[in-house]
Amino acid sequence: MDITWASIGKVMVAALATYVLLPAVLVLRDYVIWKLVSVYVLNDNLRSEIRRYAMLSDDYKKNCSGSHDFPLGKEKEGFAFVAKSQKVSDELNKTKFYIDRKSRFLSWMLKHYKQDGKNPIDEWLKQAHEEVANKNRGKS
Repeated sequence: MDITWASIGKVMVAALATYVLLPAVLVLRDYVIWKLVSVYVLNDNLRSEIRRYAMLSDDYKKNCSGSHDFPLGKEKEGFAFVAKSQKVSDELNKTKFYIDRKSRFLSWMLKHYKQDGKNPIDEWLKQAHEEVANKNRGKS
């Protein structure tokens, strides 16, 4: 068996590609992915929608949930209440759909690209609800 300089060179190039270039390309890919995620998914618009969702859900729980009896002759107040609760419910559903869509996309990206990161959107929701609850406790 004859070992030539060409075969030694091929082995060295394969080792270089496997142990140096491939990890560098993967690090670069992960950097680009996280930059895109921070620009298009985890942005200020999402944070404001999360705060809005927390405030809307708190408003809905306080003012629009439960049964309300309106006496005879007060039908206008009853219709206004129903219209307001329906409007708040629609806004709440739209906002929740937007947040869930971003969360599902981020979870898919983390799983697909085998990232160790945790989806922070659930934590942001929890913090926003706590902030609204603390603000309301301060008002009471």
